Amino acid sequence: MYPRDRTGFSYSQVYRIVRGTNNISVSGLVAVCKALEVQPSEVFDFTVAIPKYPPVRKARKG
Repeated sequence: MYPRDRTGFSYSQVYRIVRGTNNISVSGLVAVCKALEVQPSEVFDFTVAIPKYPPVRKARKG
């Protein structure tokens, strides 16, 4: 059994999450934030470019 870190995740779980081969749940994200002593809002403080798509066909017939 692997030793657990402050999140309660095993080393192999952390490794898979970091490598992107395993997704993390919201409760897991909260555990990571608590371990790092940061608020979830700090983790998600970024913007994403969201393109403007033309209306769908049904809406264009209107």
